[in-house]
Amino acid sequence: MKKILLSLIFLFSILPSVLQAQDRTISGTVRGSDTGEPLPGVTIIATESGKSTISDGNGKFSLSITPQDNTVSINYV
Repeated sequence: MKKILLSLIFLFSILPSVLQAQDRTISGTVRGSDTGEPLPGVTIIATESGKSTISDGNGKFSLSITPQDNTVSINYV
């Protein structure tokens, strides 16, 4: 789980230089840090805008974010 969070933090640390004044889409596959297996049903939330999505059965997700979105929250139960 920590590796997932660190990967997404890294992703968002490089995005501000790319984002200008347009919505962008981030996408990827959420995997467990212990097994590397895709994780279905993970909630990914853009903290500033509140936009969210849930990873599919293969752990894949896609989320449209605004220029104000600098942080995502990952929730998996």
